[in-house]
Amino acid sequence: MSLKKFKSREVFTNTMKAHPKCDFVVLEGRVIYNDIPNQSGSRNDEVRNVDTAKGYISLYEFNIDRPYVVTDRIVGASPTASYAAAVTASEAVNDPITFVQDTGRIYPWISKDSARSSFNTVGATSYNNEFMYGDVLTGEYLLLTASKTIRP
Repeated sequence: MSLKKFKSREVFTNTMKAHPKCDFVVLEGRVIYNDIPNQSGSRNDEVRNVDTAKGYISLYEFNIDRPYVVTDRIVGASPTASYAAAVTASEAVNDPITFVQDTGRIYPWISKDSARSSFNTVGATSYNNEFMYGDVLTGEYLLLTASKTIRP
């Protein structure tokens, strides 16, 4: 493939056509989304379908087959590192908690720094008073589902 160097006054226009498809098939109380077959999980009978009796299906598939397990481990640390001991040690010397407890689930997180970024659920007062610079704020992905009803 040959390369062309553009001059300063040249304009490159690119067009992309997209043909998105979303297909629901409801058959015998099951909802099939985009022709993806049923998947069974190690903890749930059906991974994609949340409540097949009512026709619900998971939208984002976050944490579908993951249990919430409170452990004493720290994400990204050695398996022998204790979360409780690390929190106690940080609070004793008034250091920010820059680590996260492992719960076995996917979650959003953000670190408090000079950019003043935070989640929408954290107000300005609690952000300024309850968190130190360097603290890690974590959130939770809720189970978002969709359903389709058939009207007679």
